[in-house]
Amino acid sequence: MKKLGTVIICLFVTSLVYCQVQPEAYLSQIPNLPDNICSMTRAAKVEYLKNLDSLHSNLTIEIESRKKTVEENYDNSEDQMKQNIAKQYGLSESDMNKLEKDEMSEEEKQAMINKALQQKANLSIDEIKNLKKMSKEGQKAWAEAYSTEQMAKVQADPEAAKKDQNTNMQRYELAKEQSLIMQRLKAVGDKYMEKMRELDKLDSVATKERDEKRKPLMDKIEATGFETNIVEEVRGIERNYCNKLTPHYLKIIEDRYTDLKKLMPDYYRLEEVNAKLNQITTGIKKDLSSPGLIALEAVDEYVILLESAFKYSNYTFPDDYVFIEGGD
Repeated sequence: MKKLGTVIICLFVTSLVYCQVQPEAYLSQIPNLPDNICSMTRAAKVEYLKNLDSLHSNLTIEIESRKKTVEENYDNSEDQMKQNIAKQYGLSESDMNKLEKDEMSEEEKQAMINKALQQKANLSIDEIKNLKKMSKEGQKAWAEAYSTEQMAKVQADPEAAKKDQNTNMQRYELAKEQSLIMQRLKAVGDKYMEKMRELDKLDSVATKERDEKRKPLMDKIEATGFETNIVEEVRGIERNYCNKLTPHYLKIIEDRYTDLKKLMPDYYRLEEVNAKLNQITTGIKKDLSSPGLIALEAVDEYVILLESAFKYSNYTFPDDYVFIEGGD
């Protein structure tokens, strides 16, 4: 009944718009890590992974649906974007078509860049190149002349100049914030990778120790057939290996979940910043993004990570393994 009510509310509120599920809803559906991974039965593992796979499938459907919506938003706004960008940089429809089809020679591209520089800053490529060749005195004289020219431009149309200045400042501040957020996200990712490298070192030692102890037992089984006591010894060695590494891995996974929850505001803010930068660049005031998409992808990555929780519990003779004692 509760689900039916939710569907009705979605249909009523959004009309023909897809009723999107927010990342927090999927976060709440993530199952807790099992606390007996190394001793779980195969049936219990299968059931746990089945639940994760179902959640991953739902996330995939949600993510792909949102990506499709974003793509359609951009497709529907493409013509307006081209017009706005062309106007902003003084480019003709013919220029834009050539750019899109990549039909320009290097000379034509240089000419178009010159045209855009003239439109936005009253500069040319040659002027910029010549600046490098000038003496310090020459560069200073050029800068003074250019500043005088720009001041005259501001005085001639102060409103337009103020608008350009505000836009450039807004773009700068947004790009700066975008960079800071991405650095925070990268720092968390780097921390995770460093922990995984440390665990891999432990795994290398533990794997060697496990294999050395297990090999003579496996050789004996191959030579004489299955014996319950030998099989149990192999299981014990492999379980010890699992118990040695799994707690470290689960701690990494748990820390990843803690980081994921802490970073949710950053994911949302990054989308807002990206949307505003796109609006400035394209001139389209409508938000073409799908708020929550970046966070959904992060949640899905974590669900996929959870599916690897059993990576150290791969047993030669699992609990449902059928063998005949003393046989081949």
